[in-house]
Amino acid sequence: RVQSEQGISYTEFSYSILQAVDFLELHDRHGVTLQCGGSDQWGNIVAGSDFVRAKRRKKVHGLTVPLIKSASGEKFGKTEAGTVWLDAARTSPYDFFQFWLRTDDRDVGSYLRYFSARGAEEIERIEAEHASDPSKRGAQRALAEEMTALVHGEDALAQAVRTTAQLHGGGGALRVADLADGVVDRDAAAFEGEGAGLLDELLGCGLVPSKKEARRSIEGGGIYVNDEKVSDVQRRLRLDEASTDEDGVRYFALRKGKKSRRVLRITESR
Repeated sequence: RVQSEQGISYTEFSYSILQAVDFLELHDRHGVTLQCGGSDQWGNIVAGSDFVRAKRRKKVHGLTVPLIKSASGEKFGKTEAGTVWLDAARTSPYDFFQFWLRTDDRDVGSYLRYFSARGAEEIERIEAEHASDPSKRGAQRALAEEMTALVHGEDALAQAVRTTAQLHGGGGALRVADLADGVVDRDAAAFEGEGAGLLDELLGCGLVPSKKEARRSIEGGGIYVNDEKVSDVQRRLRLDEASTDEDGVRYFALRKGKKSRRVLRITESR
């Protein structure tokens, strides 16, 4: 690598050394004797094992597992785009449920085998039912329900299912109070006068990662406000355009594509 045209950065060069020292510290402080990781970490783990053996004359171990990748080649990892977290403060139960529900048909069988506690026969039955009508996304729903219940509990799963029905259809008229996730409170003052810029609201509620992506999505016809397609990147949201639910709560329902949604709940200024 040093002699190659691309070379090697100091960060990458020193990574194995730092991880080896980390293994030693964990061993000294907490008695750690096993380090686990993806198969791409094998060299770093071996470096740590060698370091502990050399410094402490102790035997420690490494365990790696194959990297989990999607059909498109993307891996699960904290540095990847669209990272999903187990902590509800980082990824809400609703977004966690949606992550699994959006699994590609090519991946859902593998993910069921990786993550589900179901037996092989049941997984094969789920796959067969899914193959008969993929539009129902039965395999994805089975995966999403099991994973959400496992990580966040049955109550959080039930709420995620209700929120999904409300935001994605099939749950009757929208009632903002029923939405535990996907709701962002916004002061009514922001929408008075000329109103709030749609680009800012899309970014602020987390529906897009940047204004550039917001513009691109609008120009591509992928952004909807209260189920109406938006074509003007300068669009502003005014208070008199807000929808009202059965409880009298005013809101804007924002959607990107078919699946990603947020609701801006308008609260009164104090």
